[in-house]
Amino acid sequence: MASDKLCVVTGTSAGIGRAVAEALLARDWRVLGIARREVRLHDHNYTHVRLDLADVDAVERYFVDEFSREFPAHDYRRVGLVNNAGLIGPLGPLPKLDLHALRDTFTVNTVVPIWLMGYFQRHCGNTPLRIVNVSTGAAVVARAGQVAYCASKAALLTGSRVFGDEAAHAPATEHKDAALLSYEPGMVDTEMQTQIRGTSSEDLPGVQRFLDAYGQGRLADAARPAREIADFLAKDHLPAFSEAKIGG
Repeated sequence: MASDKLCVVTGTSAGIGRAVAEALLARDWRVLGIARREVRLHDHNYTHVRLDLADVDAVERYFVDEFSREFPAHDYRRVGLVNNAGLIGPLGPLPKLDLHALRDTFTVNTVVPIWLMGYFQRHCGNTPLRIVNVSTGAAVVARAGQVAYCASKAALLTGSRVFGDEAAHAPATEHKDAALLSYEPGMVDTEMQTQIRGTSSEDLPGVQRFLDAYGQGRLADAARPAREIADFLAKDHLPAFSEAKIGG
């Protein structure tokens, strides 16, 4: 039996994205997963699309030409979007940053998620829409050696807040059932954490903090934030914009 709930989840090849896809499938959602790598989730409700989110032309072609035709919003009673895919970006002080890596980080972490927010507002029409933007404490705290990640996630957080402000200023005749959550999952055991721990203290002065968290077993399992994200996607009567941290 086909599901009447659809969610698009980016970054489903590992970590939080994969855990979110699994949590939603267990709750009878239809899930469209997007990642650069192939993903095998053996469930009839899972569809995978290999797509590099750093390639904006490919992203636009897929959603405008294919997704809109294959997944019309009126076929579902609820649509979700989880902007989870992210790049840690080039690590190191400003003088060492690679221009192309910096561009790709902002494209994946900021440009494409914000564009998708607007695309899904258009695409869904009157179908209830729930969006989760996976955020981080780095969006509000400046950390030496992480300018690409901090700045790109700060920009996404501001874009999320603009989503709420636009909803507040929309004419009463245009009010729709759309809600966005900016969600901080905390320190989770992911490939990104592994990459950070492998960085020298010269490039990342705060690397010891991440090494200590791992060594002391303080990294959360991805299943926990996945459950909280899935819970939000199913809720009704929500404000247009909200923020939450894991366990909050």
